[in-house]
Amino acid sequence: MPMTCRIDFQDHVISQELLALVSEWNKALTQPQHVFPFMQWCKRKSSTICYLIRCSIPVFAAIAAYAYFVDLSAGFDLSAALTASQLTVTIRWLAMSAAFIFIASRFAAFITHTVERSLGRFGRFQAIELTKGDQNRQTKLMAKNSRSFWKFIACGAIAIVWNVVGGVLTAIMLRKVQQ
Repeated sequence: MPMTCRIDFQDHVISQELLALVSEWNKALTQPQHVFPFMQWCKRKSSTICYLIRCSIPVFAAIAAYAYFVDLSAGFDLSAALTASQLTVTIRWLAMSAAFIFIASRFAAFITHTVERSLGRFGRFQAIELTKGDQNRQTKLMAKNSRSFWKFIACGAIAIVWNVVGGVLTAIMLRKVQQ
């Protein structure tokens, strides 16, 4: 842990002894446990990661809704006038798609909030452990770091799975329409 110390004494011997004492005290402080380079990178890029999660989930939901409409409207006769049943199907699709995209955006906001919180809390430690209370606090901080790490991994995995499943379903529906 970097530390600076300035001592202004008239007596050079006392200042050297005090500097040595502070230097030894600084070396005796608890050092943080090694943090994974991946988590350090994620913490630095947390705003970008959260932006991608917040935007990608609703975008894939909208793409999936569009692909479903393309699949749904494949049976429509485009040369004839719009029938009441086609209009009903289209309005029903529009309402369901709006609800689906809204739910996806709320889900993305929840995942993003959890990722931001877990990245913000990860890596904390207590440098000074003088009493048993300090040691207990350090133990609690280590447990919180572990929970934050696993929450981040779980939320990232959920977002990736959501996007992959949405992409695969979209591809399947569009391929079925093209055949």
